[in-house]
Amino acid sequence: MDEHTARVILNVTSSAAAETALREGVQTRLVERSTAQLRKVRAHLEHTARIAGTGWATDPVHDKIAVSADATVSGARLDQLEKALKPLGEAVALTRVAGSYTSASRRGLAQASGTRALATGTGSSATRAPALHGGDAIYNESRDTTCSLGFNVRSNRDPHVYFFVTAGHCGHGNARFAVPDDDETTVGSMSVFRPGVDSQKGDYRIVKYTASGIPPHDVDLYNGRFQTITKAGEARVGQKVTRSGISSEVRSGVVTAVDQTLNGVDYDGHSFEVRGLVKTTACAMPGDSGGPFFSGTTALGLTSAIDKGTGCGTQPGSPRGVTYFQPIGEALKAYDVSLY
Repeated sequence: MDEHTARVILNVTSSAAAETALREGVQTRLVERSTAQLRKVRAHLEHTARIAGTGWATDPVHDKIAVSADATVSGARLDQLEKALKPLGEAVALTRVAGSYTSASRRGLAQASGTRALATGTGSSATRAPALHGGDAIYNESRDTTCSLGFNVRSNRDPHVYFFVTAGHCGHGNARFAVPDDDETTVGSMSVFRPGVDSQKGDYRIVKYTASGIPPHDVDLYNGRFQTITKAGEARVGQKVTRSGISSEVRSGVVTAVDQTLNGVDYDGHSFEVRGLVKTTACAMPGDSGGPFFSGTTALGLTSAIDKGTGCGTQPGSPRGVTYFQPIGEALKAYDVSLY
């Protein structure tokens, strides 16, 4: 999708294909490499360049695989990366970034950054679910990690059973989750009827509400208003998107890559690899992990990782935000749940 015209452009490798598409009213661009060829380049990287601090995605605009390396990639790791890229020639383009790739969760309990207090539950009520919205704060029972709620969903098997989805790295095993209000209201526990996150496939978790009631199907805009969410969709390069989370509240940006592979290091120093992410310019901060990415009423994904060197600076010359999100469709399918 062209960022300026919002028109969809189809890459083709032959004049004949371009003519066929033109007859169907589709705008085309003649490129050198086919999708199959670019997939082979990616496969080569998966086998030779799985180095912490690197990432790659198909760049349809420039007909290449865009490879990035953060500031931690140096010495022997940089030598390994350059060796992996050398036989690929002009099919790849390497970009260095100033920060470091890390998950967007936060150690300890986060505080809202501006317009309102932390998300609150129903206090002493033991029968009604707290009115938690997408983007509100949640933390695991051990109180060592703060994340943000993604989207409220319900079971396709039993429409009276409700869950919320968040980032996979926000919890482990059967961890229970709470909201950081005065009573530390427990809102749910990790569901055990589905396997947890597979870091090579996706970064998502599901939490089953432990109380009754219907959670709201919307996103907190941190200005007293809420964006209703009615359906799920897939992100496209050039699409304008918005995200919400406890640390940086609401931010907007543009999708710059899809099907992104990211090799990073979390706050405990553990390396991770996640495939199939979406790269955007909507900045995020630690604590925003799991929060919703959306466009209008359409859910797109869950905040997963950030370039730690960009943040959400507002001063002139501040680095442009870089945030990655997990597509929502994969999580909905894995857990057999849906938006409502």
